[in-house]
Amino acid sequence: MKSANLKFQNILKGIFALSLLLTTSFCQKKEDPNKDVLGQFLFWQTILAPSTSSIPANATCLIVANGAILGNADSTYKDWSGARISNTFGAKDTDGNFIYAQDAIHDGTSWFLGEALGIVKSNSSNGWQTLTRSHDYIYGIATSGGTTIGVGRAGLILRSTNGTTASDISATGVSPNNLSTIAVGNGTWVAGGNLANQTSFNSSILYSTNNGTNWTASTNNKAMVVVKIIYANSMFVAVGGSGIISTSTDGITWTIRTGEDSSFNFSDIAFGNGIFVAVGTTSTQSSHFTSTDGITWTKSNRVLLRSISYDSTNATFVGVQPTSASNSIYTKVSTSKDGLSWSNVTTSFGISETIFLGKIRCK
Repeated sequence: MKSANLKFQNILKGIFALSLLLTTSFCQKKEDPNKDVLGQFLFWQTILAPSTSSIPANATCLIVANGAILGNADSTYKDWSGARISNTFGAKDTDGNFIYAQDAIHDGTSWFLGEALGIVKSNSSNGWQTLTRSHDYIYGIATSGGTTIGVGRAGLILRSTNGTTASDISATGVSPNNLSTIAVGNGTWVAGGNLANQTSFNSSILYSTNNGTNWTASTNNKAMVVVKIIYANSMFVAVGGSGIISTSTDGITWTIRTGEDSSFNFSDIAFGNGIFVAVGTTSTQSSHFTSTDGITWTKSNRVLLRSISYDSTNATFVGVQPTSASNSIYTKVSTSKDGLSWSNVTTSFGISETIFLGKIRCK
């Protein structure tokens, strides 16, 4: 009887040790990606099952929205797969760290993500390898000639010249608040956002002519919060708050191309098939603007889009739609060949919830 009791006690001890091990292994403490709004705090998250972080090998577009990284499976844009974030799942890199993607760019070989703590690069198995995790939020990312630069919160500029590591670059002469976007063209890098120490437009855009080593403020005389800059058709085009579109051929001197409208805010811009398409909303209505030269713009209310990109592989504009002009939850994808006529795609994002505050980026 004593031997049986001892054996039973040993079994109980083994069960307790196993449960303790499982609790330790499957509970992970992480920082909330929305700490700017909610304040800084930590919470415990139980990982019930591993997530699928890989994207389709033939994906030509990504939708990124904090923990969600979804790629299209074909040229119809109906099927999307990858990873999502919730209390139980999320996109992870090869080290098991969660990825809170804010922007994406493809350099012809690999995808690069700007995310909550640095820059992430896709690997040969369509998973994700982190270049660095020792930094702050990266909101915008661009790549050219083997150099990748991400910009983000508190004026962070993070640069990689080898595709494996990244380092901080400080801008001179300005005290930035947030940088939200970056583009590169004709040997010049241009970053934009909202800089805290000045009120004029020239403090909203920085430029670098030596591969991102040094940065200075550009020239203009109009207040503007820049949300997206692209380089296309031999010019930089910036869109942002108050319905302003501005252009520059060198990234240094800028010219306003649209009238100011305090009720309207642009959210994204793309170029393809010889046409620029910029999208944005008021509190009640969505509009998109088109231009063939970047100088003269035509307004249209044909489609409700919050983010847009041009898929050069399939020669198609692809946009994501919120449920309403005042909402940031995406439930639909729309496509267009000419940027003027749009068709909604009946799609399943492959997840159980809609995408919140995401961007679409295509090759």
